Amino acid sequence: MARVAGSSMSASVRSTRHTANRVVEYLKRWADFEARYQALFTTDLPAAGTEEERIAVLQKAEALISTSFTTTFTDAANLQTIVEGKKTSFDAKRTALTNFLSSPFTTLASVRSAATALVAGLEAFDKEPLKFEDDERMFVILAEDMLKQAQKLHALGTKDALAVQDLVNGAVSATPVEQLDAMKQAAALLFGEGFRLIPEFRLSAERALEFQNCLNDQTQLLSHQKTTLDRDFPVDEWLYGAARVREKLAAWENLVMLAEAAKARPPMELTPFQLPYRANDHWLAVEHPSSHVIESDTLLYTAFALAINPASPIAGLLVDEWTETIPARQETTGLTFHYDRPNCEAPQSMLLVTPSTMKGVWTWQEVVASLHEALDLAQLRAVEPDQLDQLDYARFLPATVATLTYHPVTFAINYAALAKAAVFNG
Repeated sequence: MARVAGSSMSASVRSTRHTANRVVEYLKRWADFEARYQALFTTDLPAAGTEEERIAVLQKAEALISTSFTTTFTDAANLQTIVEGKKTSFDAKRTALTNFLSSPFTTLASVRSAATALVAGLEAFDKEPLKFEDDERMFVILAEDMLKQAQKLHALGTKDALAVQDLVNGAVSATPVEQLDAMKQAAALLFGEGFRLIPEFRLSAERALEFQNCLNDQTQLLSHQKTTLDRDFPVDEWLYGAARVREKLAAWENLVMLAEAAKARPPMELTPFQLPYRANDHWLAVEHPSSHVIESDTLLYTAFALAINPASPIAGLLVDEWTETIPARQETTGLTFHYDRPNCEAPQSMLLVTPSTMKGVWTWQEVVASLHEALDLAQLRAVEPDQLDQLDYARFLPATVATLTYHPVTFAINYAALAKAAVFNG
């Protein structure tokens, strides 16, 4: 809504300025007439020797300030009186033009009325008219534009008013938190999205007492910085350091410097609070004693507080917040590494065993014997040919290590059967 009203105001200012510029240009012409008139009266008229010469000079002067010529006069002195009378009227009109430029007009209608009165009678002094027709057309266009914008504002305002009323009605039976949210939305509708409603709140008796203890113990909180480390302005040093890496704190730092340059009062000094309150505590935002033990999570609340009273209603605006972890002075660490065993199979496996005879049942001896056989075969498979070639008996070993069974219950290579088949075929 402010943008719409602002555009109308700018157009009104431009229109008024355009009218004023016309008057300024017109006054420049009259300033030239005035200079030439004064030159005739101060130089040419005293130098004129005859009556005819004086009349000629006076007629030139009259032409500069009037559009009518005096034809009836008795002598030069009489003509001079007439011309000086016209000059008085000329000066009065010129003063009116000058006053128009400095008049505090508050409405376009007042500008138009004054301009109309200003134009009246100008033809008696100057053949070139001062016209405001173009400006009047601009006024009409501006008025129509303002009417349309006013209608838009009215429609928007009506819509927002209904929405605000709905929020107010709904907040009657809502919780306090919901009421606060509703009022924030209503304020944004009424005053724009950039408007921020900052509510007041009260601390509980316990929190107010804790807050007051923090206020009373400011000297102890900064004692290590000021007494031991001999730093006069530890809070300022913290602010300037944090502002290098926090954009919002940098904006606050700039605001503080501008306030100091403008000598704003009171000074914008920050007050550190550390919650929960502990007696003999130290501010953890900066260097603290090595012997100080951090017992639990701590809220460091650094505020620009003006005569704050924890027992009274409080209003605040959050500028920036972040979470940091203060490293411990000692940490227990461990070293781990990945060790891959020299195997080619996953450690999970399943052993499928078939009985040696089809009796329909298992016996314990057969299960144990099957496990032993599986382990023996696993050991055989673990031996590589390169390892066997190093033995003296390698020449007697077959070229293939394969499973051998006496009963056809699994896949196997029977060398004896193959040998007999080879002899028979031969």
